[in-house]
Amino acid sequence: MAATIAPSSSKLLAAFLILCIVAHVASGKLCDKSSVNVSYERTGTVVEGQPEWEVVVRNTCGCSLSHVQLTCTGFSTVKEVDPRLFRSLANDQDHCLVNDGRPIAPSSTVRFSYAWLTPYDLPFFSAQPRCT
Repeated sequence: MAATIAPSSSKLLAAFLILCIVAHVASGKLCDKSSVNVSYERTGTVVEGQPEWEVVVRNTCGCSLSHVQLTCTGFSTVKEVDPRLFRSLANDQDHCLVNDGRPIAPSSTVRFSYAWLTPYDLPFFSAQPRCT
């Protein structure tokens, strides 16, 4: 004989599952290393004999991300980068802060450019999800 669930029990179960999903999203667990996409593109401009590169940091998480950090070991440029957009941490020269630590909204980008012979690999390191 097959077991059946009373209609009130199934509604309660559905409500519980929805609550679990909302709590999971609110905790930021759906935001992971793949939630920040870093891309590089040559702009065509030359600065002091070095090609200029534009870096685009995109938040693909469903929540805002603050304190976004990229690994930036050995980063150099002949063009000044706006430190509000990208700067090394005072106590950690291997990691750089994006957007001065301010939140980057879902589906939004932060762009900055630098000039160097080759593009630097600036992989995502960490961020703090801000789900409301």
